[in-house]
Amino acid sequence: MPGEKCSHHSAPHPVNRVAHDSKVSTTGSFRLPTATMRPIIAVLTIAILAVSPCAQTTSADQGANLTPNKSTTVTISGYVRDMACLMKFNEALKPTNDCALMCARSGSPLVIVTKKGIIYVPMSAEIPDTSQREKPMPFVGSYVEIAGEMFQRSGIKAIVIAQIKKADDTGS
Repeated sequence: MPGEKCSHHSAPHPVNRVAHDSKVSTTGSFRLPTATMRPIIAVLTIAILAVSPCAQTTSADQGANLTPNKSTTVTISGYVRDMACLMKFNEALKPTNDCALMCARSGSPLVIVTKKGIIYVPMSAEIPDTSQREKPMPFVGSYVEIAGEMFQRSGIKAIVIAQIKKADDTGS
């Protein structure tokens, strides 16, 4: 077994170490010899290290020549909702129970949805983006008016919340 002492040495014999390590255990499973595992581990480590720079881009690479999209200053009105219910159920425009609050408290992303169904995703003004949950969280389930900078891309609208307040949802 591993670590067994040879009859003529006080420590495990280096030549017999592989032989000791490659024995079948009492459970019937086979262990690969340590000498065989080292080259495999080395090759896998080198492969992972060689591929990882290709799989990631650093923020410095992304910011090198990027020009921000133009924003528009807007004031929008809508319901602060959790995204999950809103996306799963077409009739879930106006929250009528505690579902939105329960989902929001559980970490579901928050969005603002207008009465026409336009969805706005809160975002920060800085890059890297930071969580904006603290701004709309007190208003989950409420109809609000938000002023801020709106960015749009591929049908997605995002808003940097400069001001948020409860609004009257009885109007059109």
